[in-house]
Amino acid sequence: MSNSTNLQQQLYQNLGKLFYAIAMSDGVVENSEIEALKKAVHNLWNNSKDAVVMVDAFHWLNDDREYTSEQCFKSFTQFKKANQDLFSEEIKKKIKDTAIAIASSFAKTNKSELLLLAKLEIELNKD
Repeated sequence: MSNSTNLQQQLYQNLGKLFYAIAMSDGVVENSEIEALKKAVHNLWNNSKDAVVMVDAFHWLNDDREYTSEQCFKSFTQFKKANQDLFSEEIKKKIKDTAIAIASSFAKTNKSELLLLAKLEIELNKD
């Protein structure tokens, strides 16, 4: 596996962590949030083989329940800081759209999710 392929896979794993953090921010991952992620992967990420890694990472975290929303969000931000060049404007838009879809999929967006979406917006606007 080449370095760029490995880095791409790490990107999608970390996006899975981010999207899990969004869904878990209120302490519960709803089925509608999982379905919103799957739909976003299909519609926004073109259902690519690499993008499916996001869903796999999300499912693993959800099944394991060992990591908090905060830990997963922090892990994502650390990865982003170390790999800024992977985060094009197109990727950032897909990230925002996916996060919003997850947060609003169950009974609208709640306070915990709004706070995390705001933190994500700030993080994605950093250079």
